[in-house]
Amino acid sequence: IVDQDVEIVYDASRRYEIYDHEKDEGIQGMVTVVGGKYTTSRHLAEQVVSLVTRKLDKPDPGCRTGSLPLYGGDITDLPAYLADATRSNPFGLSPATCEHLIRMYGTAYKELFPILERVSGARDRICNGQPDIRAEIDYAVEREMCLTLPDLLLRRTGVGTLGDPGQACVRTCAERMGELNGWSQDQVEKEIEAFYDKIAIP
Repeated sequence: IVDQDVEIVYDASRRYEIYDHEKDEGIQGMVTVVGGKYTTSRHLAEQVVSLVTRKLDKPDPGCRTGSLPLYGGDITDLPAYLADATRSNPFGLSPATCEHLIRMYGTAYKELFPILERVSGARDRICNGQPDIRAEIDYAVEREMCLTLPDLLLRRTGVGTLGDPGQACVRTCAERMGELNGWSQDQVEKEIEAFYDKIAIP
């Protein structure tokens, strides 16, 4: 603890700082969080909410994130859920594809159904040897605010996380993202280049 208004925490390689601007700058109602890993840090979220409720003179509701599932994570029996999904399977997906989608999206995998229904080729694999299907490109752009090819390949899907998935695969993703985002062909080429720049070994 540095003082009452600034707390610096070291946790493995993650470092974050919660700063209350009121004391030094006189700005009421402004709290800044710097660093950390926002998408997974329950402890950080708990501290920020506690600080904000204290400043608003409201009762602290208590942290419930330890018992609330993440979006799509409300599966209590994965083998049974997988078996049921494979049985009910309205789009005739392979068991391997069903399992992949459920492991990626949890119960939210059903949100890909409208894409599978309306988009030709949405059930096709993006790359040979990988379970990801083309519907995931549309889902990433339409539902997850995916704006760049590196984001799609390295974060929204697992396609590029093990290295170069191959030029054909990368181009398939870039072309489809281009269609969805209204990219010019020049932008498509720039996105492909940006992906390869990201994974290049110096």
